[in-house]
Amino acid sequence: MNTNFETIVLDLDNSVVQQKDFLKAAEAIVLPLQERGEVYRFWCTHFEMLWLRNQLARAANTNKPKVVLYGSGDQHHLAYLGISMVEEPVTVIHFDNHTDWWSLGVGDHYLGKWVTRVLRDVPHVRRIVQFGIDGDLGRPATIPIWTGTATLDFRPLLEGRVETYPHRLQTSTFQGKISGQTRCVRFEPGSFSSVAHWQNMHDHGGVAATFERVLETIETDAVYISLDKDCLAVTENFSAYSNNVGSLTVDEVCSALALVARRKRIVGVDICGDGSALATMRSVGKLAFAHYRREYAPKEFFDERHAKRNSDVNTRILAALHGQS
Repeated sequence: MNTNFETIVLDLDNSVVQQKDFLKAAEAIVLPLQERGEVYRFWCTHFEMLWLRNQLARAANTNKPKVVLYGSGDQHHLAYLGISMVEEPVTVIHFDNHTDWWSLGVGDHYLGKWVTRVLRDVPHVRRIVQFGIDGDLGRPATIPIWTGTATLDFRPLLEGRVETYPHRLQTSTFQGKISGQTRCVRFEPGSFSSVAHWQNMHDHGGVAATFERVLETIETDAVYISLDKDCLAVTENFSAYSNNVGSLTVDEVCSALALVARRKRIVGVDICGDGSALATMRSVGKLAFAHYRREYAPKEFFDERHAKRNSDVNTRILAALHGQS
């Protein structure tokens, strides 16, 4: 594939390297890092993040923008790598089923709060615009606590530095008193809880129309894309957590990416959400976390059908980044 991007795979968990057709089509550079898989699963230290960023920089063969794939969405905090390497004002376009602006978390870099970490550490990020997020707005069955002001950091949202556009979610209830209105949400505060009314994509013209509107508001020419494929429906992509995924289709995501590619200059991309088996954990904390999130039997992660499906999805995403929907 003759591309405008250089594709690099951080092979931390064996998921992407099973996708032979994709690796060939993308002419991908593969960094063998499986022996460090546990280090980066769920969370990591800042020193470990800087070490990996150095490995990524050394692996690059060209000055082209990078598409970096790193397997499971359990490592979405690695979005920090590519975003922190951008050296100009940039807007981050973020596809996900989860906000990733939690205030709770473990370690310096945690999968559920990388958005707030990026906004704190990377001053040239002007805004993070999120799409498809229905998963942890409210009290989903997979999270055994009420979400609200004690668990989520609403400041970037209320300040307009984060914009969140769910796919189908219309309203959600949060513990605590929250008031304010932005382009994407209006809060109705109560005595002990608040209701959020979202400008979701499904009920406000659809995915394409939402992207048309939002792109008009993005001031920067440069955009960075972070894509967790758990925003896709379970029938579209194998992401390992079938009860904790979104409802977007590959067609919708790829059409949106192609539109972004035609309207903006993409300076970097990271992709996760490929299902992978949990390695044997030596850390007691990570072992407990892994046990809580385990869903499929280990053999599922070595099923060639899943690898083929995800390979096809990643190949289509790469094509869309070249403006081909």
